[in-house]
Amino acid sequence: MKQPRYVLDTSVLYLYLRGKAGFGDGAVAPRYCKAFDRLLAGSHVIIPHIVLVEMMGQFFHTNIDLDDYEQWRRRRKVAFNPILSAVFQKSNVHVRQERPRMAAINRAHEIIPEKTVTKLSRRFSGGTLRPREPKYLDGADAQILDDAICTAMEDRTTKCYLVTSDTLLKVAVEQVTDESSRSARLPDNLEALGTYSLPARMGVPPAPGSQNRGKPAGSRRRHGRGHGGDQGTRDENGGKMPPRGGSA
Repeated sequence: MKQPRYVLDTSVLYLYLRGKAGFGDGAVAPRYCKAFDRLLAGSHVIIPHIVLVEMMGQFFHTNIDLDDYEQWRRRRKVAFNPILSAVFQKSNVHVRQERPRMAAINRAHEIIPEKTVTKLSRRFSGGTLRPREPKYLDGADAQILDDAICTAMEDRTTKCYLVTSDTLLKVAVEQVTDESSRSARLPDNLEALGTYSLPARMGVPPAPGSQNRGKPAGSRRRHGRGHGGDQGTRDENGGKMPPRGGSA
């Protein structure tokens, strides 16, 4: 059986750095970080260029400690090094760097299908809307989705996962799957994989007596203060994720 491909969304790196370096709000169970390390160590991983640039910008250029900048940056470099080492030294980890295709540009402004609108209506009903909500494929999401589509199309006999905590990206992948039955230009082997499913997939057992199965503290909260002065987006458990760069 061919090894599946894993395309990483920004939220995956965000949670890893939150667990390793206390980046952002809330705690992350050690088993999630261990699962991410295993993913980089032995799986076929694709990191879209836009994801790497976006995450590095947030990690190294926000909430800067100006009083002790050198020490602050040194600690952040140590935390980020496993990601960069994997990118530059491991043959199983690749950065996908391509110019935006017209398909990504079209997807960013095309009519949202009625079935997807219904899903979004359910997703955003019954709660206080955050700034820019309801929203769909805003910021870098359209490009990240297109990178996942291109990766899946390269070998349609191999399973391809877009790993994300963003429930709206999951809805977008479901839309692609639905449309693939009517279009040969879309892959039928692309699937969304929640970040909190990584520990089980990578064979990392839960801690004895664990009740949250590796979900970060506060992940069940539906609302709350945004990261970096913005409200970000909701993750797969209703918690907040960082805002997309350039989408404010």
